[in-house]
Parts: sequence; structure tokens; C-alpha cells
Amino acid sequence: MAANPYTLLQKALERSSKVAVAKYAWSGRERLGLLRVRDNVIVLHAMRWSDEIRNPAEPKPDEVELTDAEITQAEQLIDRLTRDDLEGEEFTDRYTEAVEQLIEAKREHREPPAAADRPGHRRRRRRPPRPHLTLYAARTTVRYLSPDTAA
Repeated sequence: MAANPYTLLQKALERSSKVAVAKYAWSGRERLGLLRVRDNVIVLHAMRWSDEIRNPAEPKPDEVELTDAEITQAEQLIDRLTRDDLEGEEFTDRYTEAVEQLIEAKREHREPPAAADRPGHRRRRRRPPRPHLTLYAARTTVRYLSPDTAA
């Protein structure tokens, strides 16, 4: 049973206070992940390969001066766009639903549904949609230490 190796790994990681680095396949690529135990569950944190990380000092934008009014207006925009939930139609995995429909149609030896019949399919607009931004309230806080404040 899969429960035995899972529980064994979970208990060993928990007891040792260590994490595990794992390789896994995702979206046709080999990825790196960090496995750790949280609330008695093994959690996977996605990591990046070194070639996927840019030096933040290199593509630095030009210095600009901002007024307090501009910053306040930006903060108000962030407050208006902030959500506490990640539920709703915009968080539906339409791609997986469409693939599942295609697989089911093949399994039953019938024609796959037309694009307009698939869940969540939207017809193309004549002009591109306006860009929008949605922000989500963080439920946890991450503290970044600069090299001079790290102990």
C-alpha cells in the first residue's frame, strides 16, 4: 500500500526536522521541489533551477520620483482588488476539464465536443481584453532577511 511509504517518509522527516529535495515532472519539464511536513501532511514547494532565476540587480528599472498621492492611490487600488478567497469561476481548471471531455469522447468512440461546447470556453474577442490585476491577501507572512541582518 502507498500509505506505508508515505507515512514512513512523513514521520522520518518530522522526527529529523529535515526537508527533502525531490525531482518531479510538471508541464513536460523536470522540476525541483522541496518536501516538508506541515500539519501531518507532506507539502511540496516548487523550486526553480538556477537558469530560471535572474539576478534582481540586473534588469533594474530607471529611478523615478513618486508623490505621496500616487502611492496612496496605488494602495487604494490594491485594497479594492484584494480578495481573501481563491474560489469562483476564474479559478476553475478549464484545460483539464476539456482534456477529460476529449478522453471520454475517445473512450466512447464518439466525436469530441466542439470548442464552444466545452466548459469555460470563451469565443475570441475582436480586440484584446484590457489587462487587469487581482491581488490576494496573504494568510502567512514571509520575512526576508538582507545579508547584513541575517544572524
